[in-house]
Amino acid sequence: MSIEWFLDTTIKEEEPTVRWTSYDSELDRYQGELIGKEAYVRDFLTATKRPDGRTWPKLELLWSHLLAVCSAQNS
Repeated sequence: MSIEWFLDTTIKEEEPTVRWTSYDSELDRYQGELIGKEAYVRDFLTATKRPDGRTWPKLELLWSHLLAVCSAQNS
């Protein structure tokens, strides 16, 4: 899973789509990319420069999880 899935994917009218591009034999799975990823990233960067009241609950969940894992490893 890539970090793009934690961005706000409601900025476009159509559903977010993944293009499965290549097979990674070492991991035994396909590698995909979010189509139009640049638009999602650009929207996120613009919104963080000019806060408009939006929240990113998926990113907050990811950050909480990462912090919990890091804290557990340091204990």
